[in-house]
Amino acid sequence: MKRVITLIFTILISNLVYALKIENDFIIDSRGNKIEKKEYKKVLILDPAAVEAFYLIGGENNIVAIADTAKNPIWPQEKTKDLPKAGTIMKPSVEQVLMYGPDLVILNTMSESFGESLKARKLNFIINEANSFEQILNNLEIYGVITGKEENTDRLIDSYNLKLKMIKEKIAEKPLNIKGGFLFSTSPMMVFSPNSLPGQIFDTLG
Repeated sequence: MKRVITLIFTILISNLVYALKIENDFIIDSRGNKIEKKEYKKVLILDPAAVEAFYLIGGENNIVAIADTAKNPIWPQEKTKDLPKAGTIMKPSVEQVLMYGPDLVILNTMSESFGESLKARKLNFIINEANSFEQILNNLEIYGVITGKEENTDRLIDSYNLKLKMIKEKIAEKPLNIKGGFLFSTSPMMVFSPNSLPGQIFDTLG
């Protein structure tokens, strides 16, 4: 059962992935920012989860730089540790972003305000948000478009959907009969509600 729980968290990739959608040949984030639906060759990523997603689908060659996460390594650590850095998640560097000349910048909500600096310099960017398994897998599909790895992504999504189905069936056959809490921070104390993504994990685990 420990492997079942681990698998669910592997499927999540990270709790920093955020939701996107495709509409009228544009990729649009939850804030209304939009980019053309196409492959981007030089992507600068300030979202650790998106970095992991790119590696999962074989799109790592499209990455020109990432954000420095200091103490928290990004999977696969042996490869991402050597990627060029463009500041931190909380404080991206405009100068370094411009130096790498990206055709797309991927932000997360912790660097959302940085979008204004990118917009002023006419740089493409998106901010993501995901609150369910379905949205995370949807994001993977869009990363497949961005990296030109649609076939890899389709196979990965099919595999994850099958694994989730198997997990739910195993839990239904043999309930864990336990309770738990998903702790995000101890100072200040922060936990997640039943309607959050971690809440969906607990629901899946019964």
